[in-house]
Amino acid sequence: MMRSSFGHFGNFWIAGSWLLMAGCSASLPPPYNPPPTPANMVLLPRAFNNGLDEGMYYTAVWSKSGIFATNPPRQYNIDSSFKITTDSVLPLPLPFMPGLGVIAMRIDPEAKHLLCILTPWPDVSLGRLEEVSLSNLTTTLLLSDTNISSAVYLSDDSIIYYTYGSITDSNHNRSDAGYYLFIKSTGQKQLLLHHLSNLGPGEVLNGFDISPDHSKIIVPSVGWNRAPIVFEFNLKTHEQDTLPIPFNTSNDRWCLYLRYNHDGSKILYSSYPIQAIEGVPNDGSEVGIIDRATLQKHVLNTNPYPDASTVICLFPDWSPDERSIVYGSAVVVSEPAGQVSGYQATILKTLN
Repeated sequence: MMRSSFGHFGNFWIAGSWLLMAGCSASLPPPYNPPPTPANMVLLPRAFNNGLDEGMYYTAVWSKSGIFATNPPRQYNIDSSFKITTDSVLPLPLPFMPGLGVIAMRIDPEAKHLLCILTPWPDVSLGRLEEVSLSNLTTTLLLSDTNISSAVYLSDDSIIYYTYGSITDSNHNRSDAGYYLFIKSTGQKQLLLHHLSNLGPGEVLNGFDISPDHSKIIVPSVGWNRAPIVFEFNLKTHEQDTLPIPFNTSNDRWCLYLRYNHDGSKILYSSYPIQAIEGVPNDGSEVGIIDRATLQKHVLNTNPYPDASTVICLFPDWSPDERSIVYGSAVVVSEPAGQVSGYQATILKTLN
């Protein structure tokens, strides 16, 4: 099978690919029969187009309008007992195809718009910023910069986004990398914090978030051969407050994705290996909740098939009532023959 990857070049990651060949065997392996889905989980369907195609659902966001997952962009509505009531691929006027799509996605508080990073790469969020109107499924190009990784609504008219900056062989410092404020009505953008992710797009996407009171951003500072460092950046005073939270770095698990709850008292996180999507990850992930006051972690059991394989659970989001979460997934290189888990959006019903 063909997998794309990132190779290290200078101080940055650039796209590469190789062909992974399987050896011949005299007999076929026995069919893979996944164990039953745990009672506390709902695996959202991957198949679409009458079962002819399957999506690769790395990311999911949950709002009062339903769950939106990608890729391709899809909407699921569920009832109070977690049964799927509607399931539809969104007919967006974007060229979603192999090697071009959306990994990073956020929804506004009123569930009227989606922010999407349209990326030409199959395994990283690195591209231009588009906004989707959910009322008529039209799209608007907000920023044509091609190195944006993620974006979050600050208000109806303002967005904070992260860009890796000008990625060139001669510009390893990339002084324009960082977090920017963008005003939709005027088109103005302003650098808020210069910050260089030295894993580059190898982190898949930059997992920052904005506090519910809009006073600060929480930043996952990631780097080579070390645990992620979390700090909050005050948007008014420009002060940084480092949060001493330990993370397991086994098997290149250097990356981090963060999401505040509605009042900022809890932080949902996913700690995952570099190149987690369609790269060469050899480890799973850790998903949990951080108590903002005590900085204690509560690790959640999010692996749908713990006895069969290691699933990389990615980019979680809170349910509107914060009693559940939804997350996307990928799989490790050592997936068993016939593996069917992974690449699937999953609901964790209760956060025990």
